[in-house]
Amino acid sequence: MPYIRLPGEINLSIAAFENGGYSHAALSLPASNGTTQTLKPEPLVFYAAALADSADPNTAQKFVDYLAGGDGQRMLRENGYSPPAGECLP
Repeated sequence: MPYIRLPGEINLSIAAFENGGYSHAALSLPASNGTTQTLKPEPLVFYAAALADSADPNTAQKFVDYLAGGDGQRMLRENGYSPPAGECLP
């Protein structure tokens, strides 16, 4: 799919900018009820966790370990998922 590569300052990929420039970004769209709805975008972050009450916690943890490991990270990169840019937020 075609796309435009945007600089980190505006593409919502650098978590450290969330409270700076990103917090000023907004998009106003007409809502179905005739009013205007204002949306505030946020950096897209994917989380993975093995839930303690899952049907198979050991397999769930193995899957999380796979995603965090070299093969999982390579698979994510090959499918267009970039690692986080900049410093992680606490």
